[in-house]
Amino acid sequence: MNGAIYANGKLGEETYDVVVPDEATRKLGDYRGAVVVKRFYGVPVSPKQLKDVVSGVNSSNERICRLLVVSDREFSDEAADLHAVISRQVVFPVDLVQETPAGFLIVSLGT
Repeated sequence: MNGAIYANGKLGEETYDVVVPDEATRKLGDYRGAVVVKRFYGVPVSPKQLKDVVSGVNSSNERICRLLVVSDREFSDEAADLHAVISRQVVFPVDLVQETPAGFLIVSLGT
């Protein structure tokens, strides 16, 4: 399977770095909904950007399995605090992931 087909995927009116649709996640096992990845490079993710991404995905009218917000910078305390609030307001998990030279670091998992 060519994973590149999931790059720059559309969800509603927005384009995200990766969108693995429900049809593909169902083949992985007991998963339902799309997996969405939004990446930020060069600047820390602001609370407004985090809120906008979650709001955009939430308003897409698609079933979401998981949203990963990935950054090559550390997440601020404000963004982490907002993540805790947002995670209780949406029906899909939202994860904060920091990309480091050594790999990926899970900053905060949604439930």
